[in-house]
Amino acid sequence: MIKTTFLINPSGNLPRGADPLALLEEGLRPVAEAQLAEWSALSVEEVAAMLPAYEVRRMVGHGGMGAVYEAVQRDLQRRVAIKLLSPALAETPGLAVRFRYESRLMASLQHPGIVQVYEAGETAEGNLYYVMEYVDGEDLATRMRRERLPVEEAVPLLEQVANALHASHQLGIVHRDVKPANIFLSAHGVPRLGDFGLALTAEQAADPLRLTRAGTTVGTVEYAAPEQLARTHSITPASDVYSLGVLAYEMLTGELPRGNFDPPSVRNAAVDPAFDGVVLHALQSDPARRFADAGEFRAAFLHAADRRLQQALRDQAVRQKMLRRAWIVAALAAVSLTAGGSAALAWRARREADDRRAAAESAEQRMAGLFQFLLTDLRQRLEPTGNLGAMDSVMEKAVEHFRRGYDSAGRSPESALKLADVLIAKAQVIGVRGKEITAEQLHTEALSLCEQALRREPENLAFARRVFQARRDRAEHRRLSNNFAGAMDDAQRLLTEARALVQRQPDAPTRFMEVEACIALAAAHGHNDELEEAHQQFLRAQSLLKEISAAAPAEQEYADKLADLDTALGSNAEARSDFPEMLRHFTSWHDFVVNRHGRESEWYSYAAFRMGVALQKLRRPAEALPYLKDAVRIAERQCASLPGHKGLLNHLSWCLRLCAESHIDLGQSAEAAPLRQRGSEVNAQLAAAPDAGAGAGDSTAQAEFARLASDSTAGRAPWWAFCQSLQSTAASLPDATAVLQFYESWITRATAAAPVADAGNFIHLMPAFLHNRLADLYLEEDPARSGDHARQALALREAVAAAHPDDPELQRDVLSSACHTATAAVKGDSADAADAAFQKIAACARQIPETALILQDNGLFYAGRNAVLLEAATARWPDRAASFRLTGSAIAAALLDRLPPGTAQQEAVNGLRHRLAGSPPK
Repeated sequence: MIKTTFLINPSGNLPRGADPLALLEEGLRPVAEAQLAEWSALSVEEVAAMLPAYEVRRMVGHGGMGAVYEAVQRDLQRRVAIKLLSPALAETPGLAVRFRYESRLMASLQHPGIVQVYEAGETAEGNLYYVMEYVDGEDLATRMRRERLPVEEAVPLLEQVANALHASHQLGIVHRDVKPANIFLSAHGVPRLGDFGLALTAEQAADPLRLTRAGTTVGTVEYAAPEQLARTHSITPASDVYSLGVLAYEMLTGELPRGNFDPPSVRNAAVDPAFDGVVLHALQSDPARRFADAGEFRAAFLHAADRRLQQALRDQAVRQKMLRRAWIVAALAAVSLTAGGSAALAWRARREADDRRAAAESAEQRMAGLFQFLLTDLRQRLEPTGNLGAMDSVMEKAVEHFRRGYDSAGRSPESALKLADVLIAKAQVIGVRGKEITAEQLHTEALSLCEQALRREPENLAFARRVFQARRDRAEHRRLSNNFAGAMDDAQRLLTEARALVQRQPDAPTRFMEVEACIALAAAHGHNDELEEAHQQFLRAQSLLKEISAAAPAEQEYADKLADLDTALGSNAEARSDFPEMLRHFTSWHDFVVNRHGRESEWYSYAAFRMGVALQKLRRPAEALPYLKDAVRIAERQCASLPGHKGLLNHLSWCLRLCAESHIDLGQSAEAAPLRQRGSEVNAQLAAAPDAGAGAGDSTAQAEFARLASDSTAGRAPWWAFCQSLQSTAASLPDATAVLQFYESWITRATAAAPVADAGNFIHLMPAFLHNRLADLYLEEDPARSGDHARQALALREAVAAAHPDDPELQRDVLSSACHTATAAVKGDSADAADAAFQKIAACARQIPETALILQDNGLFYAGRNAVLLEAATARWPDRAASFRLTGSAIAAALLDRLPPGTAQQEAVNGLRHRLAGSPPK
């Protein structure tokens, strides 16, 4: 056979090679296993004899398809690698075409991150080969087997690989086999992407006929996109993006993303959470939901990396500021030590006055810098974590600092406004944590400070706007904390103030304040059940805002607020049961979100959720379901990127619940079951998340609660032990108020975790226990509230006991809660409630097995407790004595008559029997 050699023109257009249909019939034909087994790699000497233009030094590696050799090109003294196709396979037409095609593709890609091909051809002996640049180093797979890459090394390497793949995608080439073994790490310079043996042009990748060919190679399974494995979609650059996502996950964590995998930052604490969204986006199963190509992936990845860089720069800036401040303090101290002498008294007086002015200006500058840090960088870092406790602590220190700055600045209007800003920020944080009264005080103080500044400069429109904003913030807080009368008063004053300001300066920002006032007034009307009045105010706000927006179409804030008004009008329509109008407004908001943020944004999860709610209200579950599924999917992704964030967990919980309900409405119970189970898990996470309330910050208790809540097999004993641990913690708290807050915070957690669980789940024993504790605590001061807690405990325990009829301890717990209800009723003012409670006790006592009555003298204990209660009730309501004694006799029969004869405490038994019946002992 005559040797043929051809040189590739690196600067030419991409050669098409064989006709695409020929590539279908031949190039993608399956290779017989026997053919692969026939060939053993040629020796260095054999290859050197075939290619005399090259000094072949060693074989780098080989497999069933061919081998790679290190060599030196003699005339150019260039170090190269030679890839040789197995001669047994060279006769296979399809593989020969593919081998040549690979060399042409690689030669067409002129990029520093892609292995360059210099020459390709066929030897006289019939061996196909091509010559490429030699990368002196190792492949990424070898490097990663040795150890996990440090994040500082993985991040730039990933960016460089994505950059190389982007160059391939720009030429319409899909690699199809992106994996660590095909990325070569040189001792110096950028990594190289190689092995384009499976690559296709965009036209070939999209050819539907190609996908029907059985047995075609799809790439390495661990890194191949789902559509490559299933062959159900055309192969596109998004397929390489999936492989890039797998590669990124493995490089950042040292693991492959198999099954239900965690975000990278969860598996490796050194990974910034900013990378989570990028990697998870690349790993979407649906190609349409991934980045379109490696260029989009690279841009998002660089943005995440830049966030890490910017954080490092901010930290460096903070350190530099601290050093500068330390130098200034030292310099001032030195000046104060050298000043002196009677001749300098006048100079010193002037200097001290200047120093005071400078100190005041410096104080304001420091306040401005700290305020900027507090409300931007620091708040942005803490808010996504949902860590309101940390924010509360930081805000408290900031308030103290700004109060001192306010005083040192001579209580100037500017310093007053800065202090007001910090007070409002703190009020918003602690308001969410349930400290409504303190938050109200902070909002009021902030408003007073703004009014003080305005009094100093009554013509200052900026100060007038600040008064408006502070009142608006307080109105919002009052509404959310159920102070609807206060919210209405603030809203009405807002409208008056806004209209007065419009008279003074009718520009767009001032007219926008009137819009905000109308919205605040509408919200206040809505919470007072004045739905039509609220509707009219929302429409007024919408009309004003459309005029403003038309005059300033480039102002995005107005377009955003118009979209928000659609959500408000939709919710108002829902409250008025006008579900068609509800759907109309939510559809408008949905379309806005799609156009502004896209279908993969966090915003879209909320937009899709609202669409699902509206369609469910209209009894259209089949249409609601796709929206709710999208809402669940995006909410899951957000929760994965910000683990433990309460707001996101709560949203996900609702999405799962409504999605399950839609399936049930369609008769799809099997599809609803896993959604309900997942909802139970999310509610457990929500309950265990930080900042459920005061006293609920013990991480050990949180972890144990989360473990029990997620374990549907946990029985009565572990839950009882956990409740006892909470009671021990409560006993160590300083006062009754702290104890109340502690128990109420844990009830919030338990209630959030329990709704999805069935009534027989032992998780319900925890809120029941806590309700009983609160019933005891409220007994003296508020018997009615005590009774409410006792009845809630009783209902929860009855449901669990009914599901486990053979557990005597559960029946005893029910009786205990029934006694709590009777105690509260006797303390209260209702004889009817007391009588009903005693009858309930009798019914519960009849359910307890005799063995449980004997155990620990339960029969005697509860008989004695009820004897005291019945005697107290008879003394308080003597006209009901006969009814009470009748019920007492029933209690005695249930608790005492079933005890075995000859009980050791028989005398006590007889005495209690007569006390319960209201008759003297014989």
